[in-house]
Amino acid sequence: MTIYGYLRVSTGDGRQTTRSQRSALRAAGVTEFREEHVSGTKGHAQRPVLASLLDELQEGDQLWVYDLSRLARSLGDLLEIAKSLQEKGVQLRSVQQGIIETGTPTGELMLSILGAIHQFEVSLLREKTKAGVAIAHAAGRYGGRTPKLSATQVAEARRLRAEGASISHIGKLFGVSRPTVYRALDEGYRAA
Repeated sequence: MTIYGYLRVSTGDGRQTTRSQRSALRAAGVTEFREEHVSGTKGHAQRPVLASLLDELQEGDQLWVYDLSRLARSLGDLLEIAKSLQEKGVQLRSVQQGIIETGTPTGELMLSILGAIHQFEVSLLREKTKAGVAIAHAAGRYGGRTPKLSATQVAEARRLRAEGASISHIGKLFGVSRPTVYRALDEGYRAA
């Protein structure tokens, strides 16, 4: 019997780490770790580390996660993973939710309830984000990086281009890349 731990964060750019997950799983007795840096919105088939781990698991093994949301974000994906683990005789455990006995009617009910709650939380967060973005747009604020060129510079870049200046020359003049110049020449460009 091997005790596996699956660790996942959404990005691999260093802003998110698996340290706290790893620490909690190590305290729970996990000996083999698999770590992945990919969004949980992707199904388990689109997450190569998880797909490989699910193939590797054998009867009697345990699969630990810090939280069920690390394993799956959608209820359908969570139930599919749980069913495949049950068929293999692998026990699913979560530090946050405890033992999930998928082989029993009560365990299946608990898994469905917990998965539905997680999916509901994700939907609420998505709605709050959309509402916040709509409010910001209505107030004239937009997300993303601040434009590199001012309105005056954009007007000058357009004038230079109309006079035949090259994109490279304009970019060097303002200290920006060629793609930035192309974006600035686009009528929809929002200047600083």
